[in-house]
Amino acid sequence: MINKRYFARFFKESLIFLGIITLVYLIFIFALCYSSNFKLNLASNSPIVSFNVLLLIYLLISPLYILHYKSSRNKADTYFSLPITKRSLLNTRSLVVLIDILIAYTFSFIIGILIAYSREGFKDSTNIALIFPYYLLSIIFALPSFFISLFVANKGNNGVDRILYITFYIYGISLAFNALNNFLLNYFADNPFIKNAELGNFFSSIAPILYLNNSIGCALNANCEKENIWIGASGISYLPTIIISILSLVALFFLERDENKEKSERISYSSTTIFGYKLIIPLVPFIVIGVLASLTNMPISLGIDLLYIELIIIILFLLLYFAYKRKFIVKMDMLYLAIPTVITNILVLLMFRGA
Repeated sequence: MINKRYFARFFKESLIFLGIITLVYLIFIFALCYSSNFKLNLASNSPIVSFNVLLLIYLLISPLYILHYKSSRNKADTYFSLPITKRSLLNTRSLVVLIDILIAYTFSFIIGILIAYSREGFKDSTNIALIFPYYLLSIIFALPSFFISLFVANKGNNGVDRILYITFYIYGISLAFNALNNFLLNYFADNPFIKNAELGNFFSSIAPILYLNNSIGCALNANCEKENIWIGASGISYLPTIIISILSLVALFFLERDENKEKSERISYSSTTIFGYKLIIPLVPFIVIGVLASLTNMPISLGIDLLYIELIIIILFLLLYFAYKRKFIVKMDMLYLAIPTVITNILVLLMFRGA
């Protein structure tokens, strides 16, 4: 439910936000269109750098601005005292920010298309016919990630928590799947299902930026119909799209259900949600392996590198634990987090032994 009076007020407040994101978008578009290797090809199977990338990034990080009113207990008390329900407050702010982002994207998209076609002389009729579908699909495919990002950010009790949660959603899940992919390639490369289905690429495509571009590129490319559209990286990646969409609906449901129960008091305490540090910390070993596997583009050797890997895991564990407790203090609950972390660490070692 949207509060019309607060909508008008917050929209005026957000004009500076709208101006900033539009300016950044235009700079991005100009840099992209005037790069030496740029060629407009909206039907590309995997447009790595394209107009929709910044749209998705905005949608993923915008919850930080939407939830700014929960950045401190005093500020939350002020907003919660307004003659508006907490659910309506969140919904109204979310809608205003979505409108701002779509205005910035639409304006910049039009400018970018005009610049790109002026450089190429408006010769490619195929691209011209795909302009509106590309614009529309970019929004449709990007929106589910916004609701998931808003959900995980809302679980944080302060700005630091929210940044960590969003970062984990954007990169952590994909990196963990990357570690799993290396394991599958190391030990089951001869399995025809794993080899042909490209499971590692499927897992990676669940990450929002990758799945967005892969899905749009293939949706506009008739040749993709001949590929494995459910799992293969060269297909439309329907399955990741369906997974992200279902998760977004679940996230939206819990946001709407629980927001009126929100209390400003929780901002003063450590985040205790299962979707936060309690999930991120035990997955540190998988994330570390995923980062290293991505950087080296090859399976990680656990021989001479094992000591360094363990040191990185221990350091990250401690940093995240202290961020979770908001102070440099060791309590019994460190043991409760250390045990599952050690278990996942052992699993990683077993998965990559002899790699």
